[in-house]
Amino acid sequence: MFALADACRQLEITPSTLLSQVDSVRYATTLGTLLSLIHI
Repeated sequence: MFALADACRQLEITPSTLLSQVDSVRYATTLGTLLSLIHI
């Protein structure tokens, strides 16, 4: 948890703001991976 708090302090955002964006990043990463596998 210390690393998360430190990262948020450096980015000047709250932990809840950072964590609310995690699902979007996870979805985009999964979608990108699936699309790259389809094109192989």
